[in-house]
Amino acid sequence: MLRLFWLLFFGFLSEFILAQPQKLYFDQAYATGAPQSAVFDEIKYIPLETNRESVFGRINQLIVTHKYFIIWDTDTNAIYFFDKEGKFIKRISDKRNTIKSIQLDKNKNALLIVQLSKSYLPSQKQIQTALDNPFKNSALKYYKSYYYDLNDINAAKISPIKNLDFIMANPIILNSQYWAFSYIYANKGWDDITDYELKVSDGNKIVQSFFPYSRQKSSIFYGSPQKIGFYNTLNPSYLLFTRPFNYSIYKFSMDTLLEAYQVVFPMANTLPNSFFTQNFESRKAFEDYKQKNSGFVWGLDNIVEFKNLLFFSIDTA
Repeated sequence: MLRLFWLLFFGFLSEFILAQPQKLYFDQAYATGAPQSAVFDEIKYIPLETNRESVFGRINQLIVTHKYFIIWDTDTNAIYFFDKEGKFIKRISDKRNTIKSIQLDKNKNALLIVQLSKSYLPSQKQIQTALDNPFKNSALKYYKSYYYDLNDINAAKISPIKNLDFIMANPIILNSQYWAFSYIYANKGWDDITDYELKVSDGNKIVQSFFPYSRQKSSIFYGSPQKIGFYNTLNPSYLLFTRPFNYSIYKFSMDTLLEAYQVVFPMANTLPNSFFTQNFESRKAFEDYKQKNSGFVWGLDNIVEFKNLLFFSIDTA
C-alpha cells in the first residue's frame, strides 16, 4: 500500500548557486505537525459558486493563474473556470474526447489541453511502441493537443498543435520552445543500449539527455516502468524534479541542471546499495522485494517551493 506523508522544512531556501546540494536530515520517528499559523500569516477561504453548470466530482488538478482557479475534473471530463472570488465563469468539455492532461503555459498565457479520442483508442501494445520510440510512432491519430487562450476565455480561442508526436510520453512545458519528458524502462530482450531518464525535445527531436542507464541491464527498471516527477514553481524560468529511487530534488532549466537538495533519511529507511544491483527477474520479483522491505523510502513526490518553505511527500510501501 502506498502511503504519502506531507513533510515541511522551515528555513530559507537556497538560491541554487552552490555546486553541493543542501542536505536536509529527516527522521520520520520524530516528525511532528505544525499549526497553520506557523506556516501562513493569513488564510482566506474562497467558496466556489455552486450551480447546475459548476458542479464537479472531484479536483483532479487545480491550476491557479493571476485571474482564475482552473479545475480539471475526471468524473465529468470537464474543465471549470472560476474567478479569484469564486464566481463560476465557464465550463468546457468534449463528448468525443477524454481529457488526459492540462498544463499552464505562462509565456503564452494559455492552457495546454491534451485529449484522447473515445472512438479510436490505442492498444496497450501500440502505447508501449509509441513510448519506446516516441518520435517514430505517431500518436496523433489517438490524441489531439491545443492551446486554450486565457486572455479572453469566453472567446474560446484555441490553437491546435499539429506535430506533437511524442505526446504519449506526457511532455512537460519547459519554455516556449522546449519540452522535458521522462520514460524509464528496461527489458532483458532489448539491445544493450544507453537510454536516458531525462530528455529535452524541441518537438521534433531530442536535443538534450541526462542520467544514462542501460535499457537491458538496469534491473530495477525491468518490467516496472518509472518516470521523473516534474513540479512547476512560482518562478517560470525553472522546474523542480525528482528521480525514481532517489532522495534528491533537482532544479532544471535549459541552461541549468543542479542537485538543489538532498534528503537524508535514517539508515533503516534508506535504500541500500545492494538494491541498485539486485537482479529482479520480473515485475513480481520487484513488488515482492518492496513488500518485504516496507520500511524503505522509495522516493520523493509532490514538491512545492513557497517562499522560505519546502513541502514534499515521501513514498513508502
